Amino acid sequence: MNIRFYLERKESQSGQKTIWCYVREKEKTIYLNTKEKIEPEYWNNKLKRADHKKTKSKVIKGRLQGLNNFLNQYESKILDVIRNVRIKKIDSGFNEISAEIKKTFSDKTRNFFDDFDDFIAAKATLVSISTIRKYKQTKNHLKSFQEDTGYKINYSNINALFIDKFYPYLIEEKKFIDNTVNKTISFLKVFMNWAIERKLTKNTDFRSFKIRYNKNEIIYLTENELMTLFELKLTNERLDRVRDVFCFQCFTGQRYSDVEKIDFSDINNGIWKFRAVKTGDVLEVPLNHYALSILAKYNDWKSPLPIISNQKMNEYIKELCEIAKINTPVKVTKVVANKSVEKIQPKFKLIGTHTARRTFISLSLKNGMKPDYIMKVVGHSDYRMMKRYLAIDNFEVRNEMDKAWGSSLRLVKKN
Repeated sequence: MNIRFYLERKESQSGQKTIWCYVREKEKTIYLNTKEKIEPEYWNNKLKRADHKKTKSKVIKGRLQGLNNFLNQYESKILDVIRNVRIKKIDSGFNEISAEIKKTFSDKTRNFFDDFDDFIAAKATLVSISTIRKYKQTKNHLKSFQEDTGYKINYSNINALFIDKFYPYLIEEKKFIDNTVNKTISFLKVFMNWAIERKLTKNTDFRSFKIRYNKNEIIYLTENELMTLFELKLTNERLDRVRDVFCFQCFTGQRYSDVEKIDFSDINNGIWKFRAVKTGDVLEVPLNHYALSILAKYNDWKSPLPIISNQKMNEYIKELCEIAKINTPVKVTKVVANKSVEKIQPKFKLIGTHTARRTFISLSLKNGMKPDYIMKVVGHSDYRMMKRYLAIDNFEVRNEMDKAWGSSLRLVKKN
C-alpha cells in the first residue's frame, strides 16, 4: 500500500492549504483530511513533507518540524491499522482495511486522548525532553482521573465543573502539593490552546482556570559550603566524579540537561558555546579557573566530564553533601489544599542538580557580578525570570541594614 501526503488544490484567503493523505492499493484509494495546514512555499512535493530549509526563521522552522512530526505519527497510525487488521486476518482485502482506517480517523471515533497524543508528537522537536515528559504525565493524570471518578473527559466538559473535581483529585488521590497541581493544569491549558488553533474544539472555558504558584524556598550552597565540597578529599571514585560535575554546574550556572551534552568541540579559548536544550538559545559561557581545573582533570577522557543520568546525579549528590556535612537544618514550607505544611530537614536532603544554578546566581550576585551579565551567562531573558532563583541570607541583610543605619545603634531603654 502507498501512503502519501499532498496539498489540496483550492486556494484559500489565508494563503495556507490543507494537507490531505491518500492510502492506495492498485486502483483503490481512500482520502483522509489531516486538518493540518501549511503555506505552499514551505511544502516539498518530492518528500511529501514540510521543508524547514526553505526559511531562516527559527519560529517557522520549529513549526514545520512539529508538523512533520505530526505527519510521521499520522502515517505510523495508518501502518498500525493495516498491520493489526492483517494480524487478525492475514488475507484481509483493501475494503476491510480502508473501513478500519476510516473508523480510526473518523471525527466520531477520535477522542480527546488521541489528540493529546498528536499534540505530544507535534511538540517533540520543539520543547525539551523534560517538558515532553510532563505533557505525558499530564495526559496520564487525566486518564487516571477519568478511570477513578467516571468523569468522561472530552473537549466540551473541560470547564469549571471539571476543575472542581480534578483539583481535589490531584491533591487527595495523587498527594500533589498545590504547585504541582497548578503546573498540571497549566500543561492542560497549553494542550487546549493547541487544539483550538487546529479547530479541534471551540471550548474556551479553560482560559478562566486560575494558575497560582506559591513561592518555594530557594535552596543554594553558601560560598563556604561550595568550597568545602570542591576541596573535599574523596576516596570513592563515584562520588569524586559526581562532585566534579556538580561543582562544574555551580561554577557555570548551567542546567544539567546542557552539562550532560557538553563536548570538546564546544569549548574554545576558555569559552563554552552551546545551544541550550530547554530554550534553543545559543549561550557563550566564559569558564572561570575553577571550571577549567575540573575540565583539565578529565582531559584524557572521551568527553569533557564523567556524565551520568540526572536521576543518579540527584541521588548521589545528597550522599555526597551528607559526607561534606552540609547539614544545616532548613525549614521547608509546602502548600497543600491552601494549607501550609512545614518540615525541617538537613540541607543535604534538599540538594539536587537544580541547586547548582541557584548557587551560581546567588554567589555571583553576592560577589558583585552585575545582574545583566549573570542573565547573559545563564540565558535568562528578563530580570523577573532570574529573580525567582535569588536567595539573600540574613548575613547580607544585616550588612545592608548596618550600611543604612550604622552598626552600633544604642539600645533604647524604658525609664
